[in-house]
Amino acid sequence: MLKLQTIFHNNSLDLNDTIKRSIEIVSEITNYTAVVLGNASSSNKLMKVEAVPLDDDKILSIVITDKGIVQHKILSLPYCCI
Repeated sequence: MLKLQTIFHNNSLDLNDTIKRSIEIVSEITNYTAVVLGNASSSNKLMKVEAVPLDDDKILSIVITDKGIVQHKILSLPYCCI
């Protein structure tokens, strides 16, 4: 919780950075994947999420919305998941 409090009290971060860092911490704490769709998220729906194995400890995650927005990110898997 201290990490979240530090982020919310940091006035030098803009709203998008605050949300992004907060979601990263919640994801880390809960071990759940988090997806942030942005300002118009109420008009976007998550259509597809794919995980493509790259190495023993890395995957490529691909997120596609109903509006055709595609985002990808290479993720490192924690040692406990390998």
